[in-house]
Amino acid sequence: MKTKIKLSFCTYILASLTIIFVNSCKEDPVSPQETPNETETYKQIVQTAVHNNATGFEAVMKSIFTGNQSRTDFLRTYLNYNRYFPDSTGYFYVNDFSGINIAHGTNLSLQGQNRWDVKDSKGTYYIQNLISNAKNYVYDFVIYYYLNPSTNLTETKHAYAEAIKGTSYALTSGFYLEKDVKRIPDLEKNKLIVTGVAHTFAFGSGAVCKTLLTTPAEQTDFFRTFAEPVKFLPDSSGYIFVVNLSGLCIAHGANKTLEGTNVMELHDFQGTYFIKQMINLAKNPGYGYVEYYYTNPATNLNEQKLVYIERIQGTDYLVGTGVY
Repeated sequence: MKTKIKLSFCTYILASLTIIFVNSCKEDPVSPQETPNETETYKQIVQTAVHNNATGFEAVMKSIFTGNQSRTDFLRTYLNYNRYFPDSTGYFYVNDFSGINIAHGTNLSLQGQNRWDVKDSKGTYYIQNLISNAKNYVYDFVIYYYLNPSTNLTETKHAYAEAIKGTSYALTSGFYLEKDVKRIPDLEKNKLIVTGVAHTFAFGSGAVCKTLLTTPAEQTDFFRTFAEPVKFLPDSSGYIFVVNLSGLCIAHGANKTLEGTNVMELHDFQGTYFIKQMINLAKNPGYGYVEYYYTNPATNLNEQKLVYIERIQGTDYLVGTGVY
């Protein structure tokens, strides 16, 4: 069942990327200066993925996974085989500040190894550079050559690292991109961001719920602790929420008063019962978009919102996040 959901997600995102590529080839009245190119777009996607998870990890490591071994178990459970791009890229890894790999999303054999002195074919000590950026809060990318698990070729990689505050860990992710030609409109970029955010959380949380936090009380505490500090998109209007298939709001990153209440009958002024639509999508096919009007926490105005939801694998929960 896990493999089926993962492949469905990847097929969905791959189709979205194909549509974006086709649209980018059409005549567009927007000047290139007004729309980010592909490299800048993927940088924003990766930075959002790393920052959101580093923020959520900080919160749960402070109150739930407080010991070294429990933190290691959590990171490996959440990150192993977790992807947010439609191929085998878009994975995460964690090194401590001495260079020891704590968790790796694609190559589990690296876990426990000291990677401090590893360098690429051109002599770049990329682990050292990434850890230095994380420790010194340098929000920049490190470029090096590494094996792309999608193509099995050594390619240029752009990687980004952030410290998980309160720990000596650096969370890293990146992308492989040889060309810098397409322009992706802001809406399509934000759709890729929110889809990646929801999928990463759904995949990682599903694994955590299966093996580490198996009771509803533990899971609720985890969802709320993780979701509360996570804010993203340029105006911080991005947040995550968790609802179960009975309509009970488990966690809400923008409105904690909803937590513990049944939101099944919520609807916008046009009569869109958006929670019901989300639950129907979560049941079949397990993911999808819902459009409705909702209060934007950044502007406090009722605005049109596009939300991507995905069922948290192996549970009766769904996670959602969206863009106004």
